[in-house]
Amino acid sequence: MNYLEGVGQNLLARTIGKHVEHPARLLRPDLVLGDILPQLVENIPLPLHTAETAEPVNALLEYLVPPDLRGHFLDSTATWSSSNRKGAIITVGSTRNGSSHPHLFEVARTDSGVCLTFADPENTVADRSTFKPSVMVLLQTHIVDDPDLTTELAYVRFRGDALPSEETHLPAQYVVAKELLARAGVPAVVADNPHRMLWSVYLGGNVNRIQSTLATERQLKGVLEVGQRPILLDKRLATIRGTHTLFPQVFELTGHPVRAYEHVVARAEGFANAT
Repeated sequence: MNYLEGVGQNLLARTIGKHVEHPARLLRPDLVLGDILPQLVENIPLPLHTAETAEPVNALLEYLVPPDLRGHFLDSTATWSSSNRKGAIITVGSTRNGSSHPHLFEVARTDSGVCLTFADPENTVADRSTFKPSVMVLLQTHIVDDPDLTTELAYVRFRGDALPSEETHLPAQYVVAKELLARAGVPAVVADNPHRMLWSVYLGGNVNRIQSTLATERQLKGVLEVGQRPILLDKRLATIRGTHTLFPQVFELTGHPVRAYEHVVARAEGFANAT
């Protein structure tokens, strides 16, 4: 196999490979524009566009974290003390095409409600791929136990290829995820290098912000103000919603997923103390 053939197979596996078993999907504009194209253009240094508003963003928030799901999290942790937390690590992807990597989920009770933390460092996927850059995907959501189910949310997707390797691993990214809301959705590494950001949503009540390299400022304002979902962002927004819907499974998991989580948390504490 020559180099070009190898590159072609790698591209197939990492971008459209998951659709090959159902070729008709490649004829669907929503998949091509919403899934395949965004993965490819993450390799290109496109300008980052931003939209902000201080007005309520109820339509967007209710789509990303439906009220019944917020109520479920509060009810499920109602008897927990404020120091209680539960987490698990789930392996996703396929070893066959090199996309296997961990997702960390954590549910923690706070003094005023419940906090969800998610970390998905895709550095190992990038190491095995010609086309996919090292990308960090992090989420932190806090739901207040009040009549309005007041919710603050931060979701980021940023390039990690310039970071030291130890900072792209799961324990280090768990530390970054735990600080997302305190930092208004801007990790320190991105604050120092804004060009690393690819996609972010921060809903903080008085400040609501969305950033993307895939949409114009006008499109981003439509997402914030009326909950629009342009085709290039539809799957990105659906991913945030889908990530929240996966959290309830954490309450059911035992055994290895939980032990792996506890090991990562212990390593993360060591990493945080050393930095």
